Amino acid sequence: MWQYVFPFRRVEQWEAGLYYVLGRYWRTVGPGCWPLTPYFMDVVPVSMVPSIHGTALQTITLRDGLTLTYSATATVQVENAATATNAVDKWPETTMELIAGLLSERLADVDPKRFDPARNKRDRLLEELREEIDTATKVFGVRVRSLRFNNFALGVRTYRLMSERATLKDVT
Repeated sequence: MWQYVFPFRRVEQWEAGLYYVLGRYWRTVGPGCWPLTPYFMDVVPVSMVPSIHGTALQTITLRDGLTLTYSATATVQVENAATATNAVDKWPETTMELIAGLLSERLADVDPKRFDPARNKRDRLLEELREEIDTATKVFGVRVRSLRFNNFALGVRTYRLMSERATLKDVT
């Protein structure tokens, strides 16, 4: 309620403010106190500092039939606040879903010898994956600064509670 009485919005030092007039993006503003007309204008602050987000635990089947269970954390940073806010819905969730999907897709096709941490092959693989993910997220103004695996277990026995053989006929 207070936002309709107080005709200013504050944008902190670590944020960028997106100025909207009648619901349309007008411009990006920096830190400070910005005037607005209630009901007609708004300033939406977007954090521009790096933040760490994690994927859920993922289990995939590799091309040699083994299973790989992993989870990852990514340090992400908004580079273009207007694109990150206006091009996708909820950029943190979108970024992490994209990261989980790309990691699962790429790791399923990788030669299992590259998973060996003793030969530093996993570090090179991780950097290649980070670069590919960074390229994919640049489209909506978010950069992936680093990528790390929290959990990386090869050959773990997995029990699935739901059948993967469901078809459209089974659902209807």
